[in-house]
Amino acid sequence: MSITASPINVADQCAKSERPFWRFATEAAKSEGTPFYVYMPQSAAAAYQVFVSSLKCWGKGRVAFSLKTNPLRPLLRDLNQWGSFAEVVSTWEFSQALAAGFSPKRIVFNGPLKTANDLLWLSQHPPLTVNIDNLDELDTIERVIKQSGSPLCVGLRLCPPKENGAWSRFGMEVSTGELDEAVARVLQNPSLTLRCIHFHLGTQIQVAARYIEMIAIVKGVWTRQRLGEDVWLDIGGGFPYDHAVPFDEQTFSPSRLFTSLADAWGPAPRPNLIAEPGRFIAAPAMSIVSTVLACKPRLDEPTVVVLDSGTNHNIMAAFYEHLWVCAETASQASHRFCGPLCMEDDILSGERLSPVPRTGSLVAAFNSGAYSIALARAFIQPRPPIFAFHRDGAYELVQGRETIEHAYPFAQELPQGIRVGSQEAS
Repeated sequence: MSITASPINVADQCAKSERPFWRFATEAAKSEGTPFYVYMPQSAAAAYQVFVSSLKCWGKGRVAFSLKTNPLRPLLRDLNQWGSFAEVVSTWEFSQALAAGFSPKRIVFNGPLKTANDLLWLSQHPPLTVNIDNLDELDTIERVIKQSGSPLCVGLRLCPPKENGAWSRFGMEVSTGELDEAVARVLQNPSLTLRCIHFHLGTQIQVAARYIEMIAIVKGVWTRQRLGEDVWLDIGGGFPYDHAVPFDEQTFSPSRLFTSLADAWGPAPRPNLIAEPGRFIAAPAMSIVSTVLACKPRLDEPTVVVLDSGTNHNIMAAFYEHLWVCAETASQASHRFCGPLCMEDDILSGERLSPVPRTGSLVAAFNSGAYSIALARAFIQPRPPIFAFHRDGAYELVQGRETIEHAYPFAQELPQGIRVGSQEAS
């Protein structure tokens, strides 16, 4: 399915209180209270389109969105309709991908967790590939396939070389011959089909050199094992995203990366490519809207701006600066955003020199779609509701605020009239 989209322009939508985003946010806050997540389909579509287009610099390729980055059902449904594959790392995530509409043949099963029961179930619902992490896992797969009698397409994960003395705990070593042994065993087993060779380098990889290094290693495997065009190359995530700037100001260019990788491989034909972005698509797809509870001046320190949403709702704010936009501001001063948790480390931003938001006003943290809802926890507060906001100003509630029964099914019922977020206990 072809799509034409551009990201929601944050400056245009949010610079003034009368803009469509703030009109929506004000109405949503009145109906559901704050905080709440906002899913922006147009921004997700724009990021997806950029990544799909960039793969043409390599040759033939597919995007496989990483569910662990953001498992929001509306996002997954949209990605499925746009033609994306899904990348999962557990049978639970596999079931979520199926529920969102993905065909098993468009699901890449990755990760180090695959029990015998998992593999037996997967043999009855075969995905595009099950990427094998180690030789013990290959032993288990061979036993399961013999038991089930069902063939399976598999990939083999490479362990990348050390970088600055740091090593990876994932995949099979190439230099020791471990990977070549795995290739030989798969090729000799009539019930297994070698679907792909896979590597994953980590997260927020800022330079192309590591990817280029891996391309040289992978091409060596292709040459030694005489692999054909029916074997795909699966490049894991790690593609960088700067949470502090809008999508159209990102410095990372997927097209430049894949052009460099194509040059490193050499002339076509090249294997079909699977690329697994998570953050690059998920981050710009969501924001979190909060209310300013208090502004607390500190002697010789930035003013503490306390919000009603903290690291319990977006743990990534503790690691990366985000793009903050305020509905109403006062004078300029040094300040930092903090959450409401009873913990000193519930800090959402570094020191900022800009107009301070007014107490009681709304604040939005954009680029909050990566690992926010995936790692959100019912700690001190319930998980917030989720709205979908569209470019034309239309919006809908796609998921309500978490109830105490969902978060803590063992907890006692609240007394009459006690409020949890915007919900009143019955």
